[in-house]
Amino acid sequence: YGSLKRIDIKDLVFIHDGVRPFLNEQLLKDCEFLASQKGNAITVSPATETVSIIGETNKIERIIPRQNCVLARAPQVFRFGDIFRVHKEIGSKRNNFVDSASLMMHYGYELNVVFGPAENIKITTLYELELCRLWMKEIYEKN
Repeated sequence: YGSLKRIDIKDLVFIHDGVRPFLNEQLLKDCEFLASQKGNAITVSPATETVSIIGETNKIERIIPRQNCVLARAPQVFRFGDIFRVHKEIGSKRNNFVDSASLMMHYGYELNVVFGPAENIKITTLYELELCRLWMKEIYEKN
């Protein structure tokens, strides 16, 4: 522990989902570079399907142009001082936010995007788990 330095408010914090195993080194470097320059970096990927908003009557109220849509992913990178401050301020209400990016946006931070690989999927469904197994088998067989 003696070699650990104190955390500085300008240090970067990487927040990543444990269910996103297909992270690559280039994405980490891109996120680190952008966050060091602009204060944060949010990994995104382009939406490939039509995104629609439905209302209370279960009818489509609005279709959002796909070119304006991205899927927020991880990692999400922030300056330590910024993310610490908003988490401290929001307290027990942090569960009202889907991720750190939405929390930071709530407090007025502009969010900077890094386009990540399509393979950076979140494994939360059986379909995604099967896709993961196929990719892992392919990676294993190549090596």
